[in-house]
Amino acid sequence: DDDAPVVTCPAATLTVNTNGGGTCEITIPDYVADLSPTDNCTLAGDLNESQNVAAGPYSVAGDGSTVVVTYTVTDDATPANQTQCVVTRTANGRE
Repeated sequence: DDDAPVVTCPAATLTVNTNGGGTCEITIPDYVADLSPTDNCTLAGDLNESQNVAAGPYSVAGDGSTVVVTYTVTDDATPANQTQCVVTRTANGRE
């Protein structure tokens, strides 16, 4: 199997508002739960998905701060094939 898994990635750059209440936090989505990869040989439930920044609230330094989130999906082939989505989230501290 030479084919990498297929997934529709979110936009590569997103500007997101900080969470309310005066905090300098943005919310990181759970791409593992939200994205639905497929593969030509490996069943969807057997694909290995991960993201380098945990989903949920994430502290940022302030307006304009960026967080790069990498989502990776890998199949069961030998050697394994993988696909990555890289999303840069920029904080907008002006609520």
